Amino acid sequence: MECQLRDYRIKTGELSEWIGEWRTLVYPLRVKMGFRIIGDWVVEEENRFLWILGWEGPPGSFEE
Repeated sequence: MECQLRDYRIKTGELSEWIGEWRTLVYPLRVKMGFRIIGDWVVEEENRFLWILGWEGPPGSFEE
């Protein structure tokens, strides 16, 4: 399985809205497309959202 760590810095005051949209729009779309969400974390003090996205496919096919 190939994985990517994604680290987002969100504008101050917009973290809750951003997380809500990620959970209702991005998460289901990624799962529908065959990806696995390994984990997601919020660092509120830094307005950061991190997640690990996994793909089980032929080596090197993640980018496709």
